[in-house]
Amino acid sequence: MIRFESVSTKARRGQRGLHDISLTLPVGAKVALFGPAGAGKSALLGLVNRLVEPKSGALTWDEQPLRSHRRSALRAAVGWWSPPEGLFGERSVLDNIVVALQRLGWEEHLQRSRAFELLEQLGLPRSLAVRGPAELPADQQALVALARALAAGPEVVLGDDPLRDLPDEAAGMVAVTARRAQAEWGDRWLVATRNLDQAIALAERLVVLDDGRILQDGPVAEVVELPANARVAELIGPDRGVRALALLPAADLVPVRVATVRDPKSARPGAATLVVDRQAQPLGWTRGNPAPDGEVLTAGLGTSFTPATDTLRDALEAVLTSPTGLGVAVGVHGRYLGVIDADAVWQLAATRRAEVAEARAEQAYAEREAARAAAAAEAERVQPEPEETELEAGADDADADATEPDESRADEASARASDEIEAADEGAATGPEGAGAGPDSGESSKEGEPAENPESDEGAESATEPTVRAGDEPDSHSVEAADAAEGRDETGQGR
Repeated sequence: MIRFESVSTKARRGQRGLHDISLTLPVGAKVALFGPAGAGKSALLGLVNRLVEPKSGALTWDEQPLRSHRRSALRAAVGWWSPPEGLFGERSVLDNIVVALQRLGWEEHLQRSRAFELLEQLGLPRSLAVRGPAELPADQQALVALARALAAGPEVVLGDDPLRDLPDEAAGMVAVTARRAQAEWGDRWLVATRNLDQAIALAERLVVLDDGRILQDGPVAEVVELPANARVAELIGPDRGVRALALLPAADLVPVRVATVRDPKSARPGAATLVVDRQAQPLGWTRGNPAPDGEVLTAGLGTSFTPATDTLRDALEAVLTSPTGLGVAVGVHGRYLGVIDADAVWQLAATRRAEVAEARAEQAYAEREAARAAAAAEAERVQPEPEETELEAGADDADADATEPDESRADEASARASDEIEAADEGAATGPEGAGAGPDSGESSKEGEPAENPESDEGAESATEPTVRAGDEPDSHSVEAADAAEGRDETGQGR
């Protein structure tokens, strides 16, 4: 995984700096960076192989900071797909392809073997190996540059507008070949381009850049058909509906059969009839109308399309170039399958667009619901406990007292009874009889001390009375014990 987290760079050498770039490139990603000149596409590519260093943010490769990777190791892991002018003009095609292998120290015979393997994979004849790049047409030059980028088996292929100088037809052919190569070479593809058609042809995911910032990132069909804002819609262009046809496969079209003949003279006059050869490959159209010399007039075929591999845009092109308004569908070997008209293309396109819009709406709803649930969970997690008021605290204490078990009250009553018995015993020991006991009792009073109050015995006697609190029942056992200590009988009189 290559991950950009809030990465920003400084402006340099006329290139605009990047601002707060967040992007992930998992294994298998096929991503196109699309935007006008100066949008920051090249600077973003340069970050991956450390030609550009970030000013802020984090950039990691397989969870390791990219700065921890040596530049030489990155060059081995990154394949650079340059425009054709990036090839070494003074070297042969073979020598251009093996440049990276020489740097890695491959043996010469292995270098040559790998170069010829790539030429074959990309549909180039082996005979081109000894020729110079300038001797080749533009589309073959672009494929040689691609072979050089793929030679070392890179983990990521970076393309800096590799098809920018090619004619549209040549660029389209190279893009088709590159898409086939993506299945076998390179774990990730990150290609920058100013051409939306090339971006659509080369990638599955589209990142729209402008002024050093990412405006939208998503599947190509979603970005083209549902721009995030007015600026994205402006960059895609007013004909995005037609361009979006290139994202829809033609496999679901159902061709219908029409009359075919091998000899134009056998065609019914006035009716559009398709002329085919002995291998059932279409040659053109005729209406069976004879020319002055007796020959039957035939018209060209226009372009044909293959439902198994082509798109709705290819099918529409076949319809528009046909002299009859009927696009001819052929199999992978060129045999006639049937024809379609423009209505079939539009109806299928409308169905697919409705499906894309519905899926996008469901995804947006799911994202909103997930965000709402996450926010609610977070709010519940951080919610503080309510503070207890003094009134509530007092009420809690009262409730606790009210619900105190009966055993506690019984223990308290028993303790009070014991205290009262002890107090009664002490009163008996210090009463009138006890005060006069002993022969020396009268001498115990020291000189200078005040004489005892004769009424103090009465006070001592009253002190021995058990105390009964308001609301409490007197304890009969404690009262009887106190009477016994005072020498009283049942009538209350002293013995």
